[in-house]
Amino acid sequence: MHVGVEASRLARESRGIGRYVRALLPELAAADAALRVTCFAKDRDDAAALTAALAALPFLEGRCAVQPLSALGSVRTDLTWFPWNVVRPEAPSGPVVVTTHDIVPVALPDPRWHAVRTRWKWRRLYQRTVARATRILADSAFTRDELVRTLGADPARVVVALLGGDDTPTQPAYDRPAALRQRGITRPFVLCVGADEPRKNLGMARSAVGTLRARGLAVQLVCVGPRKRALIDADGVLELGFVSEQELATLYAEAAALVMPSSYEGFGLPLLEAMHAGTPAICARAASLPEVGGDAVVYVGAHDGRALASAIERCATDVAWRAELSARGRARAAQFRWAETARITLATFRDAVADGPR
Repeated sequence: MHVGVEASRLARESRGIGRYVRALLPELAAADAALRVTCFAKDRDDAAALTAALAALPFLEGRCAVQPLSALGSVRTDLTWFPWNVVRPEAPSGPVVVTTHDIVPVALPDPRWHAVRTRWKWRRLYQRTVARATRILADSAFTRDELVRTLGADPARVVVALLGGDDTPTQPAYDRPAALRQRGITRPFVLCVGADEPRKNLGMARSAVGTLRARGLAVQLVCVGPRKRALIDADGVLELGFVSEQELATLYAEAAALVMPSSYEGFGLPLLEAMHAGTPAICARAASLPEVGGDAVVYVGAHDGRALASAIERCATDVAWRAELSARGRARAAQFRWAETARITLATFRDAVADGPR
């Protein structure tokens, strides 16, 4: 089977969906010795960077080519895979598989009056994606159900393929206390990983930490991920923005807990990363998070700040409780492997090729 991959963002995106594609491509190649891949890059610079990045991945040598995005459709493939939520640019003729990680722009549209055109464009793009795709891969049963409920997707064409966690960065800094001091981090601290968007409920996490500090517990909240505003260090909140893989591994290793009170997640990869690293996790009982966390995490209501503060306090002060959550999390995370994601993905590719284009 020859699979074309819309890879226009792959050279620049190391986490998020970029990490998903980088983790999955070698597993797909390992699972099917006859598989060939052509990745379509945005421009000449991206093509060079993508060629170098792919060369570093196992099992792909001699089986993965890079072409410009303009060649999508002129290079003959058995299937085209769009891993970035939607079918964009326009798909060539032939079977199409799209991985939809979430439908945030449709389920939680920008409410500002001047975003009316943006809202319309996103809804139309997702609707066209559902209509065009031969098969849709969803990161969770929650995302599958959202596609069916919100966009009218045929449930028979939506396949759930949970993500893996066995590539989580696990090599923290050699001198972890020094690494924390360099960043101005003091223990105990709790960690938030992800963008500062309303659905992430980081305001509730900041408020919970503020409440605990007012009671005399010197806990700190450390936030990493993309930020649109200036980084701050006030009231026990430290905003770091993007960090390296080693820094992230260090933060997971040293945190009293990961705090993830999101009200809407298509999967929740930071939760899986935390469990894999043995970091206790506190998350909202909402969206896909219970699918990932199972019985290995502490759940709170998505808008229950008091319960969140109580959970943070216990994780920061109860060593035995942290150890129990750590053991539960590692056992849970071991069930999520990229090889299994690849097995389901390959089966979906084959079914799509057998069905042909819509």
